[in-house]
Order: sequence, then structure tokens, then C-alpha cells
Amino acid sequence: MALPFELTTFPNGSLDIIRYLASCDSYAASDEAIIAGTALSERSFGKAIRRLVTREYVEMQVDGTYQLTRQGLDAAEAIAVHDEEAAAEMSYSEAGEIGEEEEAGPPSVTRSALAIFPRTFAAGRPGYFFVRVEEAAEPETELPVDMLFRLSGDCEIFPEQDDAAVPPQAAADPVRFEITPAAAGDFNLKLEVYHITQSDLISAGSLRLTLKAGSGGQSSVFQMKTFTLTFQPGM
Repeated sequence: MALPFELTTFPNGSLDIIRYLASCDSYAASDEAIIAGTALSERSFGKAIRRLVTREYVEMQVDGTYQLTRQGLDAAEAIAVHDEEAAAEMSYSEAGEIGEEEEAGPPSVTRSALAIFPRTFAAGRPGYFFVRVEEAAEPETELPVDMLFRLSGDCEIFPEQDDAAVPPQAAADPVRFEITPAAAGDFNLKLEVYHITQSDLISAGSLRLTLKAGSGGQSSVFQMKTFTLTFQPGM
């Protein structure tokens, strides 16, 4: 069972919060208990809980605890079914009990992608971070492929995710994120890229970066980091 699409778009840790609350008495817990039970950082917890409250999966109670709503309970059930099926599939695969050959799926293709960013960001000021899928060496599919780009890290990021259509051969239009480091020094970013299929999101690649922020203005020199995406156009 594939997860409902909206759940796949939530910040990292959101599903862990739903899982944890579903295991609690009255489906409610304090922020300290949730952070301890999920091992999330305070920043990651803050991002995830804001999205869950905004989308009405979780609501804050009078005593300051967070409780699953009816929609949150439905989501918890869907996540539990998904987790059980995923675990069963993994066990089946590890045991080598595949009785019949499965039909081969669409062939995977790879495309180079670029992350483009200033050598030094200005602390407390927004700067741009770009992602672009490069031109293909030769046509790989007759139709564009929809991709989801999700960016997280220990800084302010807007938007947290965006999507783009990757043409069969030409380079895709760049995706732009606005990043605001809180203070001067190093900060970390994680870029996750997903292939949007008809029923699910499939990981196409990821990139981790440690960037710099200074107390002066933003550097006019930009850097580029190349990484590889792998996806299946026919899905």
C-alpha cells in the first residue's frame, strides 16, 4: 500500500511523530517526550510539528501537549499498514523465496545534476541555492519526468520543497531555494530528489553539503557541485 501522497511531502521526521503519538495514551504527548521518543533535533521537530498542525494531523491541547486528530489517526493507520508491507517485502526478499521471475520494469536512466550556491552566504540574510538537472547525452524517454526536490538543514529554507519537469533531453529549468543561515560559520544542507510516479515517490538521489556563512556580505563567486540522479521514465 503506497502512502497517501500528502504524507510523502512532509518534512523529515513528520511520520515518526505520527508513529510515536499513535503509540501514546490518548494519542498525545509533550514536545519533550516526542523529541526523546523520536530522536529528532529541536529544529527538525519544530519544522515537522508546524506542518502537521497546519495540515490538521495534530493539534495542540490546553495543557501544551500535541494530540493526533481524526485525520492524524487515519494517517497513522495508513503508515502502519505501509510499514508492515515494507517489512514483509524486505523479509521475503532476504529469505530468497521469490518463486517466479518478476517482469522486468522500465530500464533505469541516469542524469547529471548541479547544485549551485555562493562560496559564502551572509549570516542572517537570504541567499539563493539552485538545483538543475543537466542535458541528457541522448534522448532517454519520449515524455518529461516529474521530479520533487526537497531541501533540509540547520538554517531557514524557503520553500522546503519544489518540483520540476525534466525534459527527455534538454536541461530542466533550475529549482531555486532561498536560504538564510542563522549565524556565521558552517551549516549543513541535505538535498533529496524523488521521481514522482503515478502512485508514489521513488528516491532518485541525494546530496549532503557543508556550506559557509560569513558576517559580511554574500560572496559574488558561486560554486557548483555535481551529483547523479537515477530514475525510471516509464513508471
